[in-house]
Amino acid sequence: MLQKILAICTIVSAVSGIYTILADNPEWQRYSLFGFASLFFIFWLIDRKRKLNITGKVSTLRGTQPLPYPYRMIKVKIFYPKPFEFTPNLNIHFRKINLGRYFNIDGEPSEPEYKITEQRFDGFNIEVLSFIKGAYKPLIEWQAKGIIKE
Repeated sequence: MLQKILAICTIVSAVSGIYTILADNPEWQRYSLFGFASLFFIFWLIDRKRKLNITGKVSTLRGTQPLPYPYRMIKVKIFYPKPFEFTPNLNIHFRKINLGRYFNIDGEPSEPEYKITEQRFDGFNIEVLSFIKGAYKPLIEWQAKGIIKE
């Protein structure tokens, strides 16, 4: 805030100095006043754009949650480390197990089936419907994007 006040005072003193130097010619007085008004308007627009960028800061939270045994038909509640202001955008996936170069599987195993039963600003509930043991780790990896509540 102090830097903004200092910048405004500097601009005002510079414009008033130019105005007093050119005080004999009324044509230049108008130009200097118009220049001052233009500079003020430009600084106001820049400051307004900076404030808009600061207030809507989107953050990304990531996490993992191990699945309890047995790995299918289970319900898991997951809470975010920090709550969001609104319900965030959520991405969920399961980590594939590297089976090695010489181990051949007939076709690619499909990712485990799941259903998000509830999504809130502080977490979500997920239900794992089917899980292929051996192809995927029993670990939910999630990523949530949104504005964090302060």
